[in-house]
Amino acid sequence: MTSTPATVTVILDRIHEINQLLTGYTAKRYFPQAFDTALMPMLIPTFGANQRSKPSEDTRVNKRTFAIIGVCGQFMQGTPTESAQKIAEQMVTDIEELYDARNRLQLDGNDAPDFINHFDYDADTGLTVYPNTDLAVVLFTTTVESDRYVIETL
Repeated sequence: MTSTPATVTVILDRIHEINQLLTGYTAKRYFPQAFDTALMPMLIPTFGANQRSKPSEDTRVNKRTFAIIGVCGQFMQGTPTESAQKIAEQMVTDIEELYDARNRLQLDGNDAPDFINHFDYDADTGLTVYPNTDLAVVLFTTTVESDRYVIETL
């Protein structure tokens, strides 16, 4: 019997579900085509590089970087607005508290997906401008170690 594969989509769906637990934020699963300031602050998960290993014939282990883009507001002539800075400061605290308690991406208690070996909230960029925009953002980087395919023997 094969368990659920830890695809990029499955892991991003789980990160999105966790982001929805925060009140006061709009959690989006995909990057919107246009930004409405009424929806800010906004949290959007995305993915980055991957390292693979093959510890056995039946298992592939991925160690992939994921990011949460925290949109806080806008920059005005190269400077973040006061409200964007305040939102960013609170967002860092909220994300740290939310994810520090979830070393296997569990939603509540012990409901961690069986394919997640380990989750780390690694770092954030601090308040910065998103490339080619005037959006004030904090980029949170995380690492997920997961079994890509696990073959269970009966």
